[in-house]
Amino acid sequence: MHRISIDNNIEFEYGMEFSLLDSIEAQALDIDYNCRAGFCGSCKATLNSGEVDLIQPQTPVCPLKEDEILTCCCRPKTDIELQFNNPLQRM
Repeated sequence: MHRISIDNNIEFEYGMEFSLLDSIEAQALDIDYNCRAGFCGSCKATLNSGEVDLIQPQTPVCPLKEDEILTCCCRPKTDIELQFNNPLQRM
């Protein structure tokens, strides 16, 4: 299991969900998303530390900076620290 830290105030264990987005939703966190396939960029986060594996068959279409990921297109490979432009809140 890998530890996920978000915005320096939320921590949980990745529970083997399909994607990082699914894992965040399983924690009842209100995350923006739309397409779940790497097209819209709504679920974009900055990867401050750690590594992720891509789970979509191709590279996401949405343009990303070097330290950005789409949570719908990856899962943690190691413990990770994420930061979102709009801090996530519990639903």
